[in-house]
Amino acid sequence: MNAIRTKQSGFTMVELLVVLVIIGILAAVATPIFLGNTQKAKASEAVATMSLIRQAQRDYFINNNQYLTSIQDISSTAPAGFDIDTGMTQYFGNSAFRVVNVNQASAPFTQLVGEGQNQQASAPSAQDYVIVANGANSNQCAAAATNGDNCALRQTDVNAFRLEMDNSGRTFVSYDAGASWQRY
Repeated sequence: MNAIRTKQSGFTMVELLVVLVIIGILAAVATPIFLGNTQKAKASEAVATMSLIRQAQRDYFINNNQYLTSIQDISSTAPAGFDIDTGMTQYFGNSAFRVVNVNQASAPFTQLVGEGQNQQASAPSAQDYVIVANGANSNQCAAAATNGDNCALRQTDVNAFRLEMDNSGRTFVSYDAGASWQRY
């Protein structure tokens, strides 16, 4: 009696290994991109608030013919007519933001030339004032809840973040506590 052979279908071991290698390569390429975008997304909360402060500065200039160049905390030391309140946020609370004179800017407010570590600075400096966002200065909600301050729910995620924006809107960011700056 002859045995009837049926054709078995499936994947060979080589085919499975090729698929696993392709998945590994895709994961290796996608992970750094994802992590970089995560940092930028966290910084975007600060940039949005900095844009509000910049607009408030322009409104203040229209009414008073001068910019404010010394606000240590936008919610407590700002004069009347300069009202910014971030409310409860994810990363940056009111205490993270301040406005300083252009001479107190720490970011390289110049046009960056080159790529990566080879970037060099040349020309123009910051205009009028600099808005600074320091993630380490933001109040955590647990501590702020007792005194009613606006707070950041996940402030520890941005402890090392520093951002600076001038009146022209140029923004620089440092994800390592100001050790290296890059354009936002």
